[in-house]
Amino acid sequence: MKMRVAGYLTDKLTLFCFFRIGFQNLKSPSRQTSGFTLGAMAGIFVILIHSVSDFNLNIPVNTFAFTIIAAIATKNYLRQSEQIRVPHGRLGNAKPL
Repeated sequence: MKMRVAGYLTDKLTLFCFFRIGFQNLKSPSRQTSGFTLGAMAGIFVILIHSVSDFNLNIPVNTFAFTIIAAIATKNYLRQSEQIRVPHGRLGNAKPL
């Protein structure tokens, strides 16, 4: 009984975080980012609705597809100016062996 409550709360927290990050990505100025996010969120929503009656997430391939689609929807798309750049041939203060 205790694990059911913990699992239920974990599931709801995960879905909340997923949709919160997804809706933040929808506000991106990039149409490509917004398109990827919208498509991935729609796919996750459809899988979740279908899972209510069919339990298709018990099949490993479907669970893997769900995970990949969720990763696409929640990817942190950095603008070009915010990306970390490493100069060619140098890795910070690392000294060669």
